[in-house]
Amino acid sequence: MPLKKPRLEQSPRRILTAHAGLALIGEAIAASRLDQAVKSMGSYRGTDHGQVLSTYLGLLTLGKSDFEAAEGVRKDPFFLSCMGLKRGLSAARLRQRMDASAMDIDFIIKWNPRQASAADWLAHADGLEASKVKWEAPREGKRIATFSVNETRSWQGQEYTFRRVMRVVERTIDRKGQALVFPDLEVEGWWTSLELSDDDIIALYRGHATCEQFHSEFKTDMDLERLPSGKFDTNTLVMAAGTFVYNVLRWIGLQGLIGDDSPVRHPAKRRRIRTVFQELISLPAQLVHHARQVWLRFGAHCLAHRRRGYPWLRPRESPPNVAWKGSNFMDKRLQVP
Repeated sequence: MPLKKPRLEQSPRRILTAHAGLALIGEAIAASRLDQAVKSMGSYRGTDHGQVLSTYLGLLTLGKSDFEAAEGVRKDPFFLSCMGLKRGLSAARLRQRMDASAMDIDFIIKWNPRQASAADWLAHADGLEASKVKWEAPREGKRIATFSVNETRSWQGQEYTFRRVMRVVERTIDRKGQALVFPDLEVEGWWTSLELSDDDIIALYRGHATCEQFHSEFKTDMDLERLPSGKFDTNTLVMAAGTFVYNVLRWIGLQGLIGDDSPVRHPAKRRRIRTVFQELISLPAQLVHHARQVWLRFGAHCLAHRRRGYPWLRPRESPPNVAWKGSNFMDKRLQVP
């Protein structure tokens, strides 16, 4: 028998959410003590920086990186309670505050040598004083020079001085011991605002290669392929927030999606962020206020709630008064019936 055509209506009091897993995000962020880390930054026009950062972190956990997405959650009581927010922020206010908070962010950017002559840079290194260049000889026929140079650039009538770390490699014998008729020269450079040593700058930049395998998850699963701001500093702050959220989601996935009672999938040591979204974050539930307590009520067929493998969504046992400890829902205990 076909289903009768349903009638549509909106409940005046019932609160529903399609992302019950936000409660896990709120617990994880609270455990990280992020609010204490940003408390020293103070507030701006009545809104502290922690409120702004928590709002954007919550949006990223939903796979939304655009500032305009804040309009859809600014009046959502479940979202505000999970993220510990006193009030919601508009898209314009979130954008302005993110732009204002992104000042003085350090950077390391790979230099494009273009038509630069490696021989000229080698001659420059040979002419430097011993205290301004570091020479290394890892093997016979190979030597490496590492040093820094300061270059001045003009923009909009003002001059700026930038530091660039340089590394020049000269090979007269290849790794197999064959002498070369002409030396093989290689030059690399890194623009930076950090005051660390040359070797530390190079090591920090090369460390990003270990994250290459996770870039696709940043771009697709977390919707960070196109960054929301037109300012480089703000986009850097967005990427830092995305890294924090990625680690939170990865931790939740390792705790809740790996084990004997995890959803039926192929064996793996980790799950993609999209899987965490589907299995733990995008869970529909009803937020119920009853007997001075707050309940998060799942449907009868919610597999995540019935599986004992999930440490946060355990079924209710005897005695029936089992609460979700540590909940930040208005300082009340979250009951999971």
